[in-house]
Order: sequence, then C-alpha cells, then structure tokens
Amino acid sequence: MIEDFSIQILKETIESEEYKEEISELSSYAANVKQEGEMVSILAKILDKKGYHVALEYDKTDKHDLLLNDKILEAKFYYEEDIQYRLKGELEKVNNSIDKLLKELKDTLDQGKYPSGWNLSLNILRDIYYKKPHFFMLTILSRDLTNVTEQELDTIMWKSSKCPKYNKKFGYNNQNVLKIAIDFLNSIKEKKSFSYQYVKIDTNTKFPSSYHIHLYGFS
Repeated sequence: MIEDFSIQILKETIESEEYKEEISELSSYAANVKQEGEMVSILAKILDKKGYHVALEYDKTDKHDLLLNDKILEAKFYYEEDIQYRLKGELEKVNNSIDKLLKELKDTLDQGKYPSGWNLSLNILRDIYYKKPHFFMLTILSRDLTNVTEQELDTIMWKSSKCPKYNKKFGYNNQNVLKIAIDFLNSIKEKKSFSYQYVKIDTNTKFPSSYHIHLYGFS
C-alpha cells in the first residue's frame, strides 16, 4: 500500500486521462442521474490500481463516501441550475451568514433529524463540519440542453429538472452563478481553514457539459 495521500494527488488523479475518459463515458450513460456515487467509484477504481487502500461507503454509521488509506473523502454533486434556484435562495434567507446556517444545522441534528435532501447548504456543511473529512469534493455539472429534442430530454434528465429553462435564461457555465457556490465555500474559511484545488472536465457526448470539480483539503 502506498502510504502518502494528498490533495495534490487527488487533483492529479482527476486530471488524468483515465479519469477524464471515464467521466466522458459517464456523461452519456448516466446522463439521467446525479453522478456523485459513480464519480467516487471511478476515483476509487483508479486509486486502487495504483496501490492505495480504498473502501467505498466506509463506516456504516457515518457512511463516509470513500476511505483513502487512513483519510476520509466526502463528495457532493449538484447541477449548475441547483446553485441558482436552490443555494442562492438558501443563502439569501440567512443573509449569507454561515453562523445562522450552522445553528440551523445543529438544531436539526440535535432533534435527531437530518437536513432535507433538497437543502444544499446544510448538507454541504454537515459533510464538512460533522463528518469531518480530510477531503471534500464538490462537483457542479453545467449542461447545455438547448439543442436536445423533447424525446431525448425524457431520458437524460429528471421530470422536475429546470435545466432547459435555466439554459434559456442563464446559458451554461455562467460564472456569476458558479461563483455563488465558490463564495459560499470560501466563507467557511474563517472557521475552518483549507487548501483548495480545481479541475474542469469538458465533455460533449450527447450534449455539451462541464464538470466543475472543487477539491478542499482539511488538516
């Protein structure tokens, strides 16, 4: 087993041609699902072949997404439109206050409950503050569905997806929208320092897509 693992190794693995090729294929056959689990599994497969000790969904109590040697990785996956239509409103509701979000999260957990799966901010903060990973991987998938037929849409997105509506109003790879998520994660730095890396993977199988992969390393 290779002993050392770092955020730089994580970045280099995601930048590798092997990982990019897998993601390109994933963007086609898994176009109709959120791909968080698949992306972590691909990462585990590559690192396992390189000699790292890996375990998916490690520790059934906390159900960490991935064990890498003795380090924990948690991952979240959202679409670009989720940032505009969900995260933006969540942050505006609390005037962009991390303290208010952390209090809401603590109150929810103290009641023996988990945040709603629809709440981006609380689920991200739960991963970072309560699961206490060494690495956190946030993927934001930008998709351009403007030239996709209605018949094709039926098999590449959820019925509730707002992506076509979003594309018409905001396009895709909208930097102002993507910045909302970056600013949100950066705002926790006063309370929890981290190192940061970023990888972008562009694909064009059934339609143009960009995987914005944000990597955070916690000491």
